[in-house]
Amino acid sequence: MKKIIKKIVYFLSLSITKFFLLFLFLILLFSLVILITEKNNSDINNFFDSLWFIIVSLTTTGYGDIIPSTNNGKLITLIAILAGIILTAIITGELASIIIEIREKRGKGLMNFSKKKNHIIICGWKNDFANFLKELINKNENLNISDIVLINNEQLENIQSILADPFLSSINYVHGEYFDEGVLIRGGIINAKKVLILADDTGRYSQSEIDSKNVMAVLTIEKINKNIYICAEIFDPKFKKYLQQSHCDEIILSKDFSESGFSNIIQEFINPNKDTRLKTEIIDEKFIGKIFLELFNYYLEKNIILIGILENIGNFYIRKTEAINEAQKTPDISKLVENLKLIKKLKANEPILNPPKDYIIKPKSSAIVLKRV
Repeated sequence: MKKIIKKIVYFLSLSITKFFLLFLFLILLFSLVILITEKNNSDINNFFDSLWFIIVSLTTTGYGDIIPSTNNGKLITLIAILAGIILTAIITGELASIIIEIREKRGKGLMNFSKKKNHIIICGWKNDFANFLKELINKNENLNISDIVLINNEQLENIQSILADPFLSSINYVHGEYFDEGVLIRGGIINAKKVLILADDTGRYSQSEIDSKNVMAVLTIEKINKNIYICAEIFDPKFKKYLQQSHCDEIILSKDFSESGFSNIIQEFINPNKDTRLKTEIIDEKFIGKIFLELFNYYLEKNIILIGILENIGNFYIRKTEAINEAQKTPDISKLVENLKLIKKLKANEPILNPPKDYIIKPKSSAIVLKRV
């Protein structure tokens, strides 16, 4: 809707001057002709009377307070009315064609979102994609549907079914391969906040083909925007090292929880309909540099179970840059080398489960907790 409004405003801003000048010219011309033609009409005594009459005729308002008394006057009035109708039809037709064009482009994924900012891009496709999107939006209360841009090469009838859903009707869509730089730029990757790359589970493509495409997408995205948070899903763990080398912030292995029984436990913990849920929470600054036991006791008093720490949260490229800058502050060369070796071992969103009681809580960490909601 915002795109349509912007397009209409843009059209009016270009056309309003021409339309106004043409309308003004016709008003003055017809007013002058009517004043001359209807000089004996008692209702038209001056130019203002003829001006009033022509304006209501051109706009087809027709108050009926002034009526031409001659055949020539009636003919001129008829021409003025037809001119008003034609001008209105032209403007209405132009606006209608703009709306239709935008809807067609939107449905075919041809819109350009390169100027969009702080949005989330979702690359790829899933079985039951509509429900996947609804669940994603419902679990993220601050996420608006219009803040999502889908990028995929899916058949248009499947996309149309997504856009036809009233709940998802305002979602944005770009058609094309999500590892293509041009397509990603059209999807607004330069100014996007996060990108989620899905592993297609429809069975139409081999898992290795999907994993390869997802690695290519991460490499391309990192080249365009190093500050974006990237979450990628893959099937085969052997591709994980390539994603890590590409500074992918979060890696999801689709087979991680395939073992019988264990997947049910995980689902219970993340189920939004359950009273007790596994969550992550930003750690209060006062606990940074303190031991794990202090934070554990703090949560215990609130009847929340702390099971671990999630380190290096957020964009991994930024985290690594910050760590390098911090490491270089020491004048001791041997210490510097040691610090740089530790940086090479850094992992994005690394979970430290059940750490020792004296484990030091580091900056840019979240608490992994089980809590009642």
